[in-house]
Amino acid sequence: LEIVRKASLDFICEVLGELWTDVMKGAWTAAVFSWVDKLKENMQNIKQELNSRKLVQDSWKLVARDLESHGIKFFLKIFEIAPPALQLFSFKDEQPLEKSPGMKKHATGVMQTVGEAVAGLSDVKSLI
Repeated sequence: LEIVRKASLDFICEVLGELWTDVMKGAWTAAVFSWVDKLKENMQNIKQELNSRKLVQDSWKLVARDLESHGIKFFLKIFEIAPPALQLFSFKDEQPLEKSPGMKKHATGVMQTVGEAVAGLSDVKSLI
């Protein structure tokens, strides 16, 4: 990035010619340093975001091995945290809940959808 800073300032100096005064140099130096710092920050954010995406996608592979049982565990956890939420589902009266065909189907479908979203993290625009 130091090369970008130097090249930018040299380029502007050449283009401006006689207009390149100490005041102009100071203004352009401050601007270029600011831009390059922002570029560096953005590059770090992009790297972190790519690392995060990869971590999520790689770890989701463990969930994807058994979407049905993981989906059931997920919904049982929801109902443990918020018992009234069970009343929102058509399978609410199917007991035992962890063996409910309705819950299995719904939980598996939700996990498949989450899996598609996780796979799509590389192209977020297509998800939206």
